[in-house]
Amino acid sequence: MLYGRSVDDEATFEVANKLALGLLGGLLMMWDPNFFKLEKESIEQREILLVGELCNGEKRICLVNVYALNDYGDRRALCAAIAAKLASFQMPVLMGGDFNTILIASERVGSSFNNRVAIDFAKFIDDLSLISIS
Repeated sequence: MLYGRSVDDEATFEVANKLALGLLGGLLMMWDPNFFKLEKESIEQREILLVGELCNGEKRICLVNVYALNDYGDRRALCAAIAAKLASFQMPVLMGGDFNTILIASERVGSSFNNRVAIDFAKFIDDLSLISIS
């Protein structure tokens, strides 16, 4: 079930979602169609990719929401699939979500740091020319 509420009676929003599958969490993206006009979408079990135009007409952008399983092989396959989809895009990309990995050992709490996983994730970020905006 999906619910939404507006703080303004005139406000609207659009939604792209992938419902949970068993224990695998679902994904949700919401946006104001007065700000972002959706052109196309790709919805998979662990990623939602939206392409559209900012409504001021200045930029086309790609929005990506990700949930990666805490499994090395599965995460590598997901990152490879996302990289393949984005390879031909000539537009800004905003990507977020839960990759179930970290880049810096000091960020790890409650489990061990895996340097190989961090190196692979750093390469994924670098190959797509992503930067942290947090």
